[in-house]
Amino acid sequence: MILTPSVTIPLEPKMKQIRCIEEFLQALDAVPFIGGHHSHVRVWFRGQPEARLALQPGVYRPQFPVTTEEERIELERHLAQDFRVEAAALLTGRETAAELYFIQQHYRLPTRLLDWTHNPLASCILPSTSQPSMARYSLWMHTK
Repeated sequence: MILTPSVTIPLEPKMKQIRCIEEFLQALDAVPFIGGHHSHVRVWFRGQPEARLALQPGVYRPQFPVTTEEERIELERHLAQDFRVEAAALLTGRETAAELYFIQQHYRLPTRLLDWTHNPLASCILPSTSQPSMARYSLWMHTK
C-alpha cells in the first residue's frame, strides 16, 4: 500500500491523525452520519495543503496584497478584467459573471470561493499533489 502524508481530520472538536488510506477509510466508517441510515445527510469534504491554515478564501489570505475591503474589491475587479482579456481564447463569450468567477477559481486566481467535494478521496488529491513534500495536510468535513 502506498502511504499518503499524514492527514488531520477535524472530527467533532478534536483532530485525528491519519497515516494511510486504509486508516482514512476506517475513520470515515466510524463517523455516524456517513452512509447507511443517514444517506439523507449531505457531507462535504475539503483538503488543504497545510494543516495549520484556517479555511480562508484566496482573497482573505495574508498574501493577498490589500489592507481594506475597498482595496480588496477593487483588486478583484482588476483581476477579473485581466482574466477576461487573457483568457479570451478559452471563453465562449456567453459565460455569466458567476461562471467566469468559477473559471477564475479553477485557474488559481484568488476568489472568495473554497472548493468542496462530496468525495472524501477526491478531497485528498489537491493537498497531496500541491505540496507533496509536506508532512501534514488537513481534511475538513462539513454536513448540510
